[in-house]
Amino acid sequence: MDRCIFFDSAAQTILLQKPRESDVLYVDHANWFVKIDTKEFNKLKAAQTTATIVSPFSYLFHEYRKKAEPALFGVVLEEQCYFAIFLDEKPLFWQICDTAQDITNGIERFLKDFYEKPQSFFIEKIYLYNCNEALQIDKEDIQERLLLPVEVYEEDEDRLCQEVASMAIDQQAEEPSFLKKYRSLLLIAAATLLVVSGYEIYLRYAIAQYEQKIANLVQKQVDVANKNNDYQAQLMHFQKLKPIVEAIKQNNALIASKIRTIFNLIPNDAYLTKAEIGKNALLFEGVCKSKKSLLRAFHEKMAKSFQKKRIRFTKMADGYRFQAVYEEMIDEKS
Repeated sequence: MDRCIFFDSAAQTILLQKPRESDVLYVDHANWFVKIDTKEFNKLKAAQTTATIVSPFSYLFHEYRKKAEPALFGVVLEEQCYFAIFLDEKPLFWQICDTAQDITNGIERFLKDFYEKPQSFFIEKIYLYNCNEALQIDKEDIQERLLLPVEVYEEDEDRLCQEVASMAIDQQAEEPSFLKKYRSLLLIAAATLLVVSGYEIYLRYAIAQYEQKIANLVQKQVDVANKNNDYQAQLMHFQKLKPIVEAIKQNNALIASKIRTIFNLIPNDAYLTKAEIGKNALLFEGVCKSKKSLLRAFHEKMAKSFQKKRIRFTKMADGYRFQAVYEEMIDEKS
């Protein structure tokens, strides 16, 4: 069996649409594509003439489909680290960073950039596949700094690559067909013939169109006069509704302010994994490093506003999971 290697280069990018260039290298994943820089690929192919070459993003997609989790997936190779988050069979966010940089810092920066995106969601786990024998990944350091469970797999590059060898980068340069090579000339010739042969038909069509436009304009004037009366009636109706709409907007703004105040109570060493805000009850779930810090900064302040309140902690390896419930809010006027 031929050796299989990953295309370890930053000269690749993810696209959600098929590249338009006819001579570009890319990997087709149906809903998205990995575009490969041809010059960089040819350099690698010249050095590895018999090897099968696969994009590391193809392997990350393979792992995402197996695990089906809202997780961060990463492959660490000799030159670069490749990170990606997938959603609905498509890459939602991805980055490439140099292995000379600190891996933990790279993951932390990746998550920070991802959470700033409007379509981001909470990442529950990190999977790292280390194919770089010279690099040791400190799993405990990543977990402690990011407060996320981490799985690190020390793997052989060839073995991982063989799993997705069917997604290999197409190594055959596509020879442009006669149609593609002379497409512009053929299009010009065809357009010229169409213009010459269809000029008279176009004139007749244009005259008919102008006559129809004149008739349409006359009809529109009649329609505008009729609609003007309807708009006046609707305007009077909307003016009556305006005070009601303003009251709703003010109430919504007050609710949004209260929600922001609640979330600001969460201390820096904790984060939420779930929040349900109902009419009469609030439910919060999350992870914290210190029970005392969470109780003082969050629970005690929340409890002052509710008649029923309870919080439960579950011990974890590096902290606690918590669930807090608050019911029957105290009327501020009473």
